[in-house]
Amino acid sequence: MKKPSKLRLARLEAGIGFEQACKVTGLSTSFLASVERGERTLDAECAKKLADLYQKNLDEIFFVSRYAIRVS
Repeated sequence: MKKPSKLRLARLEAGIGFEQACKVTGLSTSFLASVERGERTLDAECAKKLADLYQKNLDEIFFVSRYAIRVS
């Protein structure tokens, strides 16, 4: 079994459901699922929304290069 991503663990630790995270951040369920699986990256604004929602610092969740933040 694959180890859960830091992003998914942060969501679970915060006690936030997947659908709730999507609703609050405005991300689609398919996009957030892809990000949690490490298949897609986030822009800085979305990363900040998720970190704030999960009450974590950005580097606690996104430090690993697999979750590189796209700056535009």
